[in-house]
Amino acid sequence: MLQVDVRRTYVKVSKKRYVFRSRTSTMTSQSHDVFDTQKRSCLSGLDLSRKGSIDAPILDLVSFINGHNNFFTTSSCSGRIIIVDNDPEGVVKKKGCKWLLTSHDCVHPDQVIESLGKSEGNAALKFEAFVMHVQCRKLENAQLMLSSGVGSGFRNSGLSVGNKGKFIAAIRSTQSLEVPLTSNGQLMVDRKYIEFIVDMANKKLADNLVKIERFFEDLKSAVHTDAARLSTQKGKQTTKTKKERKGVCIDDVKVKCSKDNPTQNDLCDKIDDGELENEEDIVNTAMFWCELDT
Repeated sequence: MLQVDVRRTYVKVSKKRYVFRSRTSTMTSQSHDVFDTQKRSCLSGLDLSRKGSIDAPILDLVSFINGHNNFFTTSSCSGRIIIVDNDPEGVVKKKGCKWLLTSHDCVHPDQVIESLGKSEGNAALKFEAFVMHVQCRKLENAQLMLSSGVGSGFRNSGLSVGNKGKFIAAIRSTQSLEVPLTSNGQLMVDRKYIEFIVDMANKKLADNLVKIERFFEDLKSAVHTDAARLSTQKGKQTTKTKKERKGVCIDDVKVKCSKDNPTQNDLCDKIDDGELENEEDIVNTAMFWCELDT
């Protein structure tokens, strides 16, 4: 009589019926749950920026990042040209200062001169480059984001890791420009100099937009490559798991054959030749060809 030991792989639910019981347990990562909660909270909350919305030049980029399972943006600015009116006593304030001009596109010298006419303190024209902060699910995701940023020209990019495993990739540029133009509300330069400064700021902004496009393309390529790599690894792991499960099954299904029983020998030959693909096939075939001990 052919004897099959299926106790470790199958559970007997009736006298002649066995069901497959997987020995692979699925574990839920607490950190992943936290990330998903933070992402939902961030993307569903109010935009607290001065503008109150995503800048048009990076709208597609932000949508792509937020649409990915492993990323979401916490803050962003496509780059801008601004004129800020600081305190007449020279105290520079980040909060409470007067913004005379803000533009995410190129500006004209006439716009700048008109804005400077509203100055009551020390006004300065600034160019601020693209900046984006992206929270990432895992360290490897943050490294991918950082690599794409640095490779596309944002060389001031960096990565911060929080105590609770929060990974933030900051994509930043070294480009900047700040030029004082008024003192106590009085214009200190002529129109020719303003035209020179505006032209310089516009060129920096145009170069900034080129880098953003490069970053977007590099990021899409990196994400696609990473997804293909993970898919390949998953396929190899699945194949490996099947082989391991098959090996375990051959150990589990202890077939005691006698040389004078062709039916039992046929079963063993099928197992050895790999004709039975998985442990369920082996056990089901064994159950079909033999009488199980009850």
